[in-house]
Amino acid sequence: MLYSVLLENKRANDYVVLYPGRFQPFHYGHKSSYDHLVDEFGSDKVFIITAGFSKAVQTAQQKLKAAKLVHGTAGYSQLAKGHQEQLAKNPMGFDDKLEVMTGVHGVRHDHTPEDNEKLNVVHKSNPYQPFQNLTDIFGEQADFISTTKAVIIAIGEKDFGRLQNSVGSRSTLLQLENPGQ
Repeated sequence: MLYSVLLENKRANDYVVLYPGRFQPFHYGHKSSYDHLVDEFGSDKVFIITAGFSKAVQTAQQKLKAAKLVHGTAGYSQLAKGHQEQLAKNPMGFDDKLEVMTGVHGVRHDHTPEDNEKLNVVHKSNPYQPFQNLTDIFGEQADFISTTKAVIIAIGEKDFGRLQNSVGSRSTLLQLENPGQ
């Protein structure tokens, strides 16, 4: 299904737009892409999918905390190079990202642990991982899943080439045209 065909034939409840990414950090380019998607599809159809800390980052953080090491100290430099790289590459957890998205950029996020009906920013351990169905992302409680006929996955240019063959058959991959997205 082509993006243009979907736009011409879109109906109220037959598609969902996923905007996956690491968002380390979520910056104005990401916000611009999100706003474009919301303008095109509606805020109730667009969902940011991102991860928290990976197991490697959690391990590195625990080691730093246990040793009470500070970046730049001799002890920190003795920490395994792989742990240092993980911390440098992934400094923000899900809560940190959520705070930047909602507090700094004003991304709508109506989700509370008790209310899974309006998820605009969704935690998934690997946001780029192919999924079998929307329940893999949203859980059993999302009432729109049964009416969804298409999934649009919006990604930036740098991820487009490596991910275009990784999505399921119900998906349309939408390449975002703004650089840095």
